[in-house]
Amino acid sequence: MRPLEVYERPHCACCGQLVTWAVKTEARNGRKLQFCSDNCVRVYDSSLVPAYGADHVLSLDRTVFARD
Repeated sequence: MRPLEVYERPHCACCGQLVTWAVKTEARNGRKLQFCSDNCVRVYDSSLVPAYGADHVLSLDRTVFARD
């Protein structure tokens, strides 16, 4: 199996940073999203969802979703 390229590796659903260490997975709007920290989960819930709506997850890049 080949190593993942940078654009294939997990990114935070809130800040977009490359998640290289501990990935925090949370379910939002029926999808499992990856976050880099608890702070990003709070910011996502308190700022991004109220500003852009719950369907905001449909516009996110595929690298923020947890692989099953």
